[in-house]
Amino acid sequence: MGPLSVELREVVKRGLEDDREARFPSAAAFQDALRPFISGGTSLNSATTALCTNTKCPGADWTEDGYYSGPSIYAESTELFCGRCGARLKRQCANCGASFRHSQFCGSCGDKWYGIPTCDTCGSWLQAKDMETDTKADCCTKGHRKRPHGITREVSVPDASPSDDDIPF
Repeated sequence: MGPLSVELREVVKRGLEDDREARFPSAAAFQDALRPFISGGTSLNSATTALCTNTKCPGADWTEDGYYSGPSIYAESTELFCGRCGARLKRQCANCGASFRHSQFCGSCGDKWYGIPTCDTCGSWLQAKDMETDTKADCCTKGHRKRPHGITREVSVPDASPSDDDIPF
């Protein structure tokens, strides 16, 4: 790969601006500015179902209580990148090449399309704020609410309330 063109450097520089007002107004606007520099085209010839496997994508499926529960799914899309976060969209199973069929696992080979982030200590689904923490060393927010500090999933602790959220513990 050779040196970057002046034009591409300017686009990247604007995307990395410290001042929010100086940056692109959205991931889609940033993507549009990058389109001329992407080799291999920016869209597909035929529309297919695609998904954004970025667990921090604002377009992902989130529960009412703020837990990630699945990817953003684009039906009949020709785009290569997510319009919400800019990540490359996934259309085929990395293992066997089968098309996505609205399941966490590939219908052809059983390979996992995407995962639900869980706490390494208590096994609970993670909220966005917990995805940046080391849940192996210090449990997630939900685990701190439900269990005394230091107790892991091997110890049986009665549930405070079965209806405090919609995520099984």
